Amino acid sequence: MNIRELADILEFNGALRQIIQPSLPCVGGNGGSCEPTITEITHDSRKVVPGSLFACIRGGEQDGHSFAVDAKNRGACGLMCEEDTGENIVHLVVDDVRKRIGEVASAVFGNPSSKLKMFAVTGTNGKSTTAFMLRSIMDSAGEKVGIMGTIFYDDGSGIAVDADRTTPEASDIQRMLALMSQNGCRSCVMEASSHGLSQQRVSGCLFDGCVFTNLSPEHLDFHGTMGNYFASKVKLFRDHMKGSDWKGVANGDDPYGRRIREMFPGNVALFGLEKANNPDFLGKIKRMDLEGIEMTVSGPFGESPMDLVLPVTGAFNARNALGAAALSLMMGLPPGTVRKGLEKLPQVPGRLQRISLPDGVTALIDYAHTPDALY
Repeated sequence: MNIRELADILEFNGALRQIIQPSLPCVGGNGGSCEPTITEITHDSRKVVPGSLFACIRGGEQDGHSFAVDAKNRGACGLMCEEDTGENIVHLVVDDVRKRIGEVASAVFGNPSSKLKMFAVTGTNGKSTTAFMLRSIMDSAGEKVGIMGTIFYDDGSGIAVDADRTTPEASDIQRMLALMSQNGCRSCVMEASSHGLSQQRVSGCLFDGCVFTNLSPEHLDFHGTMGNYFASKVKLFRDHMKGSDWKGVANGDDPYGRRIREMFPGNVALFGLEKANNPDFLGKIKRMDLEGIEMTVSGPFGESPMDLVLPVTGAFNARNALGAAALSLMMGLPPGTVRKGLEKLPQVPGRLQRISLPDGVTALIDYAHTPDALY
């Protein structure tokens, strides 16, 4: 894709405000104008390579426009910005760089989310564990699955990279999705944080299915109120789902989950352990100890309840498993595949991770970053 083709897309979307061309023509340019080919896009000037489009994002502490000269010196072919930086380089001046970077990155990398089955997990607690559960279920279905979340990113190369944030920046997401597709992944599971949704990092992504785990006070220094925090989660369901027949599940034991069901009744089913909340997928714990959980799940997938044996403990993990199972069943996976995937779930690092000590004592390591995580 070259600069002109990208400018046409931005103009069609109503985002383009101005094109500023350099005063000197490119060598070999057509008619004295530059139409550089874009091979990369990044918001970090330190990661610019020749052929990169540099996105000048205004952050909370730094303004990307201040790094335009560094990006140019490293070989950037152009800037996506909100004002003239004064640098002698192609400027695509848009209304809002942060809002547009996802869709631009998607175009640069060939719309990779359309080549994958996309699944998102959002909520305060349980995102990482639920994402691991979904990945394990899909792996049991014979699918190669990439993952992006708090613990690590895996683009299907077999090399897990420690995550620096739960939901990466938009350009990084699109690059990883492209690599997942190239590496043979058929699906991607992504944790969608409230910061990531509010800052439009998942722009350019459309999801086939999503899970809402729960909502409790967190990040209120950023969101201000629980209402704003909840609204950031709703953005996933409202703005980032594919077509009209997408599937979603929400925790019916959480009042915010029930509100999501009320907002999207044709797409969202409820899961839960409390029969009084009328979940579509009802779980019943038969046994729970340090070794794991035995439970049954009933729902609109067959006449007989499904038996599950989970290698994790805690009622919250029973709900996490219910969410992963419910979405998988709604997406058409057979109960046997769901059961197998959850039974072989690997331990999730730092998420009620069980450690057996030499003296026979069992230690549990847990992130427990909110009050709700402590009980």
